[in-house]
Amino acid sequence: GDREGGVGDESLLTRVFGPPVPARRFLVPSSAQLAVYRGEGARYEKHLDNVQTPAGWWLNARAYTAILYLNDGWRPSHGGCLRLHSDGGQDAADAKDAPAFARDCLSIVYPPACPSSSPSAPSPFLDVEPVAGRLVVFSSQRVRHEVLPVTEGGDDASRFALTLWVLDPDLPLGIEDTRAGRPLPAAGPM
Repeated sequence: GDREGGVGDESLLTRVFGPPVPARRFLVPSSAQLAVYRGEGARYEKHLDNVQTPAGWWLNARAYTAILYLNDGWRPSHGGCLRLHSDGGQDAADAKDAPAFARDCLSIVYPPACPSSSPSAPSPFLDVEPVAGRLVVFSSQRVRHEVLPVTEGGDDASRFALTLWVLDPDLPLGIEDTRAGRPLPAAGPM
């Protein structure tokens, strides 16, 4: 039940979202990316927005990806859904369990999106329709995602997405680490 200063049943929240994360400082940049997909199969291949190298440093400071859709009049025939992969987007047959997927995606899809399969047959992905006003937030480091083909062309079917990356200033990057005053190991031969 609710407790003073609490947010409901803590054990349920822990089961769904995992243990609480210690407080951290994040940065929000002053600019965003506007992506426009104009039909005729326009898409974006499966990827992560930030990748850790074998040496342990990250390619960029992106911690979370936030996407706001601006598509008035979007219809399923337009295509262009965002596919979030619950299995990390790998080619493995077994997907992560649903609570881990909810935690990685932060379960922030507003208004809510429907899973791509029935609860009795869990899917390794979630397709999010790019309807106007929908906000999606997920881990830049753990959730592989892609934009499925925009299937109809013309201005009426163009897909507009405003993307902002929340940055973690404490991630070790593949550049001189000014916090430690020393260069990080090189990624390998150039």
